[in-house]
Amino acid sequence: SRGLGDVYKRQMRTPCEVAAGPITNFEWWNAHVAYSKFRRQGIDIVCASFKHQQIAKANIVFVTGLMESFLKYSETIQYFYEKGFNVFTYDHQSQGLSGRCKFS
Repeated sequence: SRGLGDVYKRQMRTPCEVAAGPITNFEWWNAHVAYSKFRRQGIDIVCASFKHQQIAKANIVFVTGLMESFLKYSETIQYFYEKGFNVFTYDHQSQGLSGRCKFS
């Protein structure tokens, strides 16, 4: 679902903008991204996919390092998409748009 785009917009107006890095291709991103999420140990993990309508050259799973968000790599994701690849990525638990650990 594309509804997570609102979450993305809100985060870019907070200190998360510094952690995510500058987004220079915001309009392209919103036109091509499809967000999804799954739950792991009760925490939402946010995924983003960029799929071509026609057959792509190949699929790329873009995995970021810890302490990073896929938002930081928007230009790299756009580059591979425009070269004809489908790109799939996600934020690790407690990183970027994914849910945070809860301690009791």
